[in-house]
Amino acid sequence: MIYPTLLITLAAAVTAIDIRMRRGNTNCEWGGGGWVACNNANPDFCCYTGEGMGTIWLAAIPNGWNVEAKVWYNTACNNRHPILQGGGRNGPNVCERAGSDTFRGGSYSFRSKKRDAATDASKGCQQADTFILADGVTQYNITGMASDGINELFDLSDSFTAPEDMPQHIKDLQLTQL
Repeated sequence: MIYPTLLITLAAAVTAIDIRMRRGNTNCEWGGGGWVACNNANPDFCCYTGEGMGTIWLAAIPNGWNVEAKVWYNTACNNRHPILQGGGRNGPNVCERAGSDTFRGGSYSFRSKKRDAATDASKGCQQADTFILADGVTQYNITGMASDGINELFDLSDSFTAPEDMPQHIKDLQLTQL
């Protein structure tokens, strides 16, 4: 039957998971600092940053999806370590700290009873394109931003700088809220 496969493909096309990463080994709640992110990321597609991250958060997991979070220790997204299973049955988010290690990227894949070796490799890489302030609402476009700029955003967010108090060059990157 082609219909179930088609429905799953269409559902995946309109619903994807946000991959968020935070520097440091912090909690998985808003208010502890900012996050770099790839919003609406596809499965097995690595979201990376050049900086060492300590926490990964897969957000907005659709109900019923059973996913595995993965961290990648380099920006080539080819040195992986699985950290956590979760998904719809465990709630809409999966968040895990990396322990004493740091990592450079994150991804997710669907879990199945039959293990597929292809899910152990990234199908592509994308540099994080969004920075989300500690308020969980304010977002900035960081596409192509150098590490110094991303670190500046982390520093401002960690000091709980309000969006209206950001330097103008940062305000210019703010994304419009829907």
